[in-house]
Amino acid sequence: MSDKLDLILQKLTQMDSRISAIETGQRELREIMHNIRDRQDETDAKLDALTSEMHERFDKTDRTLRFLESDFDVMYKKVSEHEREISRLKRLGQ
Repeated sequence: MSDKLDLILQKLTQMDSRISAIETGQRELREIMHNIRDRQDETDAKLDALTSEMHERFDKTDRTLRFLESDFDVMYKKVSEHEREISRLKRLGQ
């Protein structure tokens, strides 16, 4: 009977060791998951900042292009006026 009790005690001790190893593994996994969540939050914040910066730069570029288009329209009108005046002056000079 003592042998059976020793065997049961031995098995319980082995089970206790395995359970302790599982608990240690779970703690490590929880820590890893916590670190992953923290890094994901940091990554999300950086992505939001980059997205915001990208939108700001796009808006600035869009405004600049609109100003350039307006300037080109004015230049085109001026060139057209000058062409007409040059043609008129050439006709008058003949």
